[in-house]
Amino acid sequence: MKAKANRITQVIVILLVFGAAGAIVSLASAQTVSHSSAVNALQPGLNDYALQSAKIAALDTVTPTVTVATATPTKTPTPTPNPGLPRVDYTRTIILLPPQADVTYAVAVLAATWDKYRNTVTGSADDSGIGNLTYRRVIAVNPAWWTDPLKPWFDQNYPGVDFVSVSASSAQDAAAKLQSLGLGNPPPYTVTPHGQPRVDYGRVYILIPPKRDSTWAIAAAQATWAICRSTIGNSADDAGIGALTFKRVVAINPQEWVGDTDLASWYRLYYPSVEYVPVSVNSPAALAGVLPAVCMP
Repeated sequence: MKAKANRITQVIVILLVFGAAGAIVSLASAQTVSHSSAVNALQPGLNDYALQSAKIAALDTVTPTVTVATATPTKTPTPTPNPGLPRVDYTRTIILLPPQADVTYAVAVLAATWDKYRNTVTGSADDSGIGNLTYRRVIAVNPAWWTDPLKPWFDQNYPGVDFVSVSASSAQDAAAKLQSLGLGNPPPYTVTPHGQPRVDYGRVYILIPPKRDSTWAIAAAQATWAICRSTIGNSADDAGIGALTFKRVVAINPQEWVGDTDLASWYRLYYPSVEYVPVSVNSPAALAGVLPAVCMP
């Protein structure tokens, strides 16, 4: 009788062990499926332009969000040996506004130039000079407003920059003169390396996606110029360059970029030192509402 009871006990223990193992296998399977779904969700079919257009149209129903990307990249990036160096040798044109230029200047300049040229606009002389690039141009609005003579300052700290001066009596005058500029490509500068940051400053770049017009850039300026004076542009490379300790890219609607990988993974691959902050919004007004919280270095 005692032996029979022992055998029954052994059977019960074996059943409990197999039941627990089955539960563990089920849990592991569920976690695997969940992880696979999360990774697949990061792959937005970026080469399918029709799909991208549908995604842009769908933004009208998207609730504004600001999130720091923590998901697994869709491909394993290869670390860049020299963080901050440009991925490719592109032509860089920056419109530089002086410290005294208020938001009306930023708005007027963006309204006059964004849809045609998509030039980066900044209030930082250092931000306008950086970049180990053959072709760099700085269009300085009212350079006489700076304390130090600006052209010699660039020659000393960022040699090779093509410096273009625009003197204007008002924001509207600056806009009109920028529209009438007939500039070709800047002259090449082949001494290398060059364009390294003069000092290690904090940088925040508000990156507007390619298909968004000047109303989006203007909304960004209206929300941030007075408090953060962030650089505003349309170039993913421009946002990533510069060997700086702190670089933040505030990527507006990153799902709208077209490429072979998502934008977060692209930055991890080519500009790994960037702090990447994606912002998804459905209107310029919504954009203006969330930017003040992320524009300070």
